[in-house]
Amino acid sequence: IGSVAGYVGGTMGMGTAGHMAASGAPVLIQVAVSGAVGGISSGATHRALTGQDTTPEAVAMDGIYGSLSALTFYGTGLAYERVTAPKLPNTYIRDRLAEVEEMNRSEGCDGGTDAYAAPSGGGGITSTIEVNSQTVSFGHGGRHLEGTSLNVNAVNQALANEVSTLNLRIGQFYKGQIVVDGVTIEYTSYGVSDGKINVGTYYPLE
Repeated sequence: IGSVAGYVGGTMGMGTAGHMAASGAPVLIQVAVSGAVGGISSGATHRALTGQDTTPEAVAMDGIYGSLSALTFYGTGLAYERVTAPKLPNTYIRDRLAEVEEMNRSEGCDGGTDAYAAPSGGGGITSTIEVNSQTVSFGHGGRHLEGTSLNVNAVNQALANEVSTLNLRIGQFYKGQIVVDGVTIEYTSYGVSDGKINVGTYYPLE
Protein backbone atom coordinates (compact mmCIF):
# COMPACT_ATOMS: atom_id res chain seq x y z
CA ILE A 1 0.00 0.00 0.00
CA GLY A 2 2.77 2.38 0.94
CA SER A 3 4.57 1.65 -2.34
CA VAL A 4 1.47 2.38 -4.37
CA ALA A 5 0.84 5.60 -2.48
CA GLY A 6 4.46 6.64 -2.91
CA TYR A 7 4.36 5.91 -6.64
CA VAL A 8 1.19 7.97 -7.15
CA GLY A 9 2.49 10.82 -5.02
CA GLY A 10 5.87 10.82 -6.77
CA THR A 11 4.24 10.82 -10.20
CA MET A 12 1.96 13.72 -9.27
CA GLY A 13 4.87 15.60 -7.73
CA MET A 14 7.07 15.20 -10.82
CA GLY A 15 4.26 16.27 -13.11
CA THR A 16 3.70 19.37 -11.01
CA ALA A 17 7.45 20.05 -10.95
CA GLY A 18 7.55 20.06 -14.75
CA HIS A 19 4.57 22.41 -14.93
CA MET A 20 6.05 24.76 -12.33
CA ALA A 21 9.44 24.80 -14.10
CA ALA A 22 7.75 25.69 -17.37
CA SER A 23 5.94 28.54 -15.64
CA GLY A 24 9.26 30.11 -14.61
CA ALA A 25 8.41 30.20 -10.91
CA PRO A 26 11.30 30.59 -8.42
CA VAL A 27 13.08 27.32 -7.68
CA LEU A 28 12.15 27.16 -4.00
CA ILE A 29 8.49 27.66 -4.83
CA GLN A 30 8.72 24.93 -7.47
CA VAL A 31 10.21 22.53 -4.92
CA ALA A 32 7.71 23.42 -2.17
CA VAL A 33 4.61 23.17 -4.37
CA SER A 34 5.76 19.95 -6.04
CA GLY A 35 6.47 18.41 -2.65
CA ALA A 36 3.09 19.48 -1.31
CA VAL A 37 1.27 17.97 -4.30
CA GLY A 38 3.24 14.75 -3.90
CA GLY A 39 2.46 14.58 -0.20
CA ILE A 40 -1.23 15.23 -0.65
CA SER A 41 -1.45 12.66 -3.47
CA SER A 42 0.40 10.04 -1.45
CA GLY A 43 -1.78 10.64 1.62
CA ALA A 44 -5.03 10.50 -0.35
CA THR A 45 -3.97 7.28 -2.10
CA HIS A 46 -2.91 5.67 1.15
CA ARG A 47 -6.18 6.52 2.89
CA ALA A 48 -8.25 5.33 -0.07
CA LEU A 49 -6.46 1.99 -0.11
CA THR A 50 -6.71 1.49 3.64
CA GLY A 51 -10.27 2.77 4.04
CA GLN A 52 -9.33 5.71 6.27
CA ASP A 53 -11.33 8.92 6.34
CA THR A 54 -9.98 12.03 4.62
CA THR A 55 -10.25 15.22 6.61
CA PRO A 56 -9.12 18.79 5.77
CA GLU A 57 -6.61 18.57 8.61
CA ALA A 58 -5.09 15.36 7.21
CA VAL A 59 -4.81 16.85 3.73
CA ALA A 60 -3.15 19.98 5.14
CA MET A 61 -0.62 17.92 7.11
CA ASP A 62 0.14 15.78 4.03
CA GLY A 63 0.87 18.95 2.05
CA ILE A 64 3.04 20.44 4.80
CA TYR A 65 5.05 17.24 5.30
CA GLY A 66 5.48 16.78 1.55
CA SER A 67 6.65 20.36 1.10
CA LEU A 68 9.09 20.19 4.02
CA SER A 69 10.47 16.86 2.83
CA ALA A 70 11.05 18.20 -0.69
CA LEU A 71 12.76 21.34 0.61
CA THR A 72 14.93 19.27 2.96
CA PHE A 73 16.10 16.98 0.15
CA TYR A 74 16.67 19.97 -2.11
CA GLY A 75 18.75 21.76 0.53
CA THR A 76 20.74 18.60 1.29
CA GLY A 77 21.47 18.16 -2.40
CA LEU A 78 22.71 21.74 -2.74
CA ALA A 79 24.96 21.36 0.30
CA TYR A 80 26.41 18.10 -1.03
CA GLU A 81 27.05 19.65 -4.44
CA ARG A 82 28.91 22.62 -2.94
CA VAL A 83 31.13 20.37 -0.86
CA THR A 84 31.92 17.77 -3.52
CA ALA A 85 31.69 19.61 -6.85
CA PRO A 86 35.16 21.24 -6.67
CA LYS A 87 36.68 17.79 -6.04
CA LEU A 88 34.90 15.95 -8.86
CA PRO A 89 36.48 15.82 -12.34
CA ASN A 90 34.59 17.95 -14.84
CA THR A 91 34.41 15.45 -17.67
CA TYR A 92 32.41 17.83 -19.86
CA ILE A 93 35.16 20.46 -19.80
CA ARG A 94 37.81 17.78 -20.26
CA ASP A 95 36.02 16.38 -23.31
CA ARG A 96 35.48 19.80 -24.86
CA LEU A 97 39.15 20.71 -24.42
CA ALA A 98 40.12 17.39 -25.99
CA GLU A 99 38.00 18.30 -29.02
CA VAL A 100 39.71 21.70 -29.25
CA GLU A 101 43.11 20.02 -29.00
CA GLU A 102 42.23 17.62 -31.81
CA MET A 103 40.94 20.43 -34.00
CA ASN A 104 44.11 22.43 -33.46
CA ARG A 105 46.25 19.38 -34.17
CA SER A 106 44.57 18.79 -37.51
CA GLU A 107 44.69 22.40 -38.70
CA GLY A 108 48.11 23.62 -37.58
CA CYS A 109 50.57 25.32 -39.95
CA ASP A 110 53.89 27.17 -39.87
CA GLY A 111 54.33 30.92 -40.15
CA GLY A 112 56.93 33.63 -40.31
CA THR A 113 57.74 36.55 -38.02
CA ASP A 114 54.64 37.80 -36.22
CA ALA A 115 52.63 35.21 -38.12
CA TYR A 116 50.77 32.22 -36.80
CA ALA A 117 53.03 29.31 -35.80
CA ALA A 118 51.68 25.91 -34.83
CA PRO A 119 53.00 24.67 -31.48
CA SER A 120 55.63 21.98 -31.29
CA GLY A 121 53.95 18.63 -31.91
CA GLY A 122 51.15 20.16 -33.98
CA GLY A 123 48.20 21.56 -32.04
CA GLY A 124 47.40 22.83 -28.59
CA ILE A 125 47.96 26.32 -27.23
CA THR A 126 49.66 28.72 -29.63
CA SER A 127 49.66 31.82 -27.41
CA THR A 128 48.76 32.90 -23.89
CA ILE A 129 48.04 36.45 -22.71
CA GLU A 130 47.46 37.70 -19.16
CA VAL A 131 44.99 40.59 -19.03
CA ASN A 132 42.43 41.91 -16.52
CA SER A 133 43.35 39.13 -14.06
CA GLN A 134 42.43 36.57 -16.75
CA THR A 135 44.60 34.07 -18.61
CA VAL A 136 43.50 33.92 -22.24
CA SER A 137 44.86 31.07 -24.39
CA PHE A 138 44.61 30.77 -28.16
CA GLY A 139 44.26 27.81 -30.49
CA HIS A 140 44.63 27.85 -34.27
CA GLY A 141 42.85 31.12 -35.08
CA GLY A 142 46.02 32.88 -36.21
CA ARG A 143 46.34 30.66 -39.28
CA HIS A 144 43.23 32.27 -40.72
CA LEU A 145 44.99 35.64 -40.92
CA GLU A 146 47.31 34.44 -43.68
CA GLY A 147 46.86 36.60 -46.74
CA THR A 148 45.63 39.58 -44.71
CA SER A 149 47.53 42.59 -43.43
CA LEU A 150 46.64 41.80 -39.83
CA ASN A 151 49.28 41.03 -37.23
CA VAL A 152 48.63 37.87 -35.21
CA ASN A 153 49.96 39.34 -31.96
CA ALA A 154 47.84 42.48 -32.36
CA VAL A 155 44.70 40.44 -33.05
CA ASN A 156 45.38 38.12 -30.12
CA GLN A 157 45.84 41.10 -27.79
CA ALA A 158 42.61 42.71 -29.00
CA LEU A 159 40.72 39.45 -28.52
CA ALA A 160 42.22 38.93 -25.07
CA ASN A 161 41.14 42.43 -24.05
CA GLU A 162 37.64 41.67 -25.34
CA VAL A 163 36.97 38.21 -23.89
CA SER A 164 38.54 39.02 -20.51
CA THR A 165 35.59 41.34 -19.85
CA LEU A 166 32.85 38.84 -20.78
CA ASN A 167 32.68 37.17 -17.33
CA LEU A 168 32.30 33.73 -18.93
CA ARG A 169 31.12 30.98 -16.61
CA ILE A 170 32.97 27.67 -16.47
CA GLY A 171 31.82 25.61 -19.46
CA GLN A 172 30.15 28.58 -21.19
CA PHE A 173 30.73 29.15 -24.91
CA TYR A 174 30.52 32.60 -26.49
CA LYS A 175 30.73 33.55 -30.15
CA GLY A 176 31.37 37.19 -30.92
CA GLN A 177 32.95 39.72 -33.26
CA ILE A 178 35.49 42.52 -32.93
CA VAL A 179 36.98 44.96 -35.41
CA VAL A 180 40.78 45.15 -35.71
CA ASP A 181 42.32 47.67 -38.12
CA GLY A 182 39.04 47.90 -39.97
CA VAL A 183 38.64 44.13 -40.34
CA THR A 184 35.81 42.28 -38.58
CA ILE A 185 37.07 39.21 -36.74
CA GLU A 186 34.63 36.51 -35.64
CA TYR A 187 35.75 34.33 -32.73
CA THR A 188 34.65 31.54 -30.44
CA SER A 189 35.60 31.56 -26.76
CA TYR A 190 35.12 29.18 -23.87
CA GLY A 191 35.27 29.52 -20.08
CA VAL A 192 37.78 26.83 -19.09
CA SER A 193 37.95 27.55 -15.35
CA ASP A 194 38.00 30.51 -12.97
CA GLY A 195 40.32 33.09 -14.52
CA LYS A 196 41.02 31.03 -17.66
CA ILE A 197 39.47 31.50 -21.11
CA ASN A 198 40.26 29.71 -24.36
CA VAL A 199 39.77 31.31 -27.77
CA GLY A 200 39.61 28.16 -29.85
CA THR A 201 39.50 29.84 -33.24
CA TYR A 202 38.88 33.13 -35.03
CA TYR A 203 38.80 34.29 -38.62
CA PRO A 204 38.28 37.48 -40.63
CA LEU A 205 34.92 38.00 -42.28
CA GLU A 206 35.27 38.78 -45.95
